[in-house]
Amino acid sequence: MASVWPDGQTMKLIEMLQARPILYNTEHPKYHDRDMKRANYQEIAAEVGTEESLRTQYSKVRRPAKSGSGAATTKGRETAKKIRELLSFLEPFMLKRTSISNLLEVR
Repeated sequence: MASVWPDGQTMKLIEMLQARPILYNTEHPKYHDRDMKRANYQEIAAEVGTEESLRTQYSKVRRPAKSGSGAATTKGRETAKKIRELLSFLEPFMLKRTSISNLLEVR
C-alpha cells in the first residue's frame, strides 16, 4: 500500500464499499455496467478522495507478509492485518485463477 490512511477515513471507505456490492460482487446483476460502477466510484471518491480498487488492495494485503526487521515492518504488518480483517467481506468474491502454460512439461 502506498500510504496509511487515518483509521476514520479507512473505515468510512470500507463502509461505503460494503454498501455498494455492485463494485465487488461479480454475481451482482449490474456488476458489468461500467457507467453504474463509475458513478459509484465517483461518489466514493468525492467522499474520501480515492478511486483505487479495494478488491485489488485486499488482494495485496491478504497475501502472506514478507519477513523483515524493524518497527516499520511490524507496523506495516499490523496495518495490513487490520485492513485484511475489515475487508474480509470481499473473500467470497475473490477468484483463484489458474495459470495455463503453453510449454510442454519435461519429465
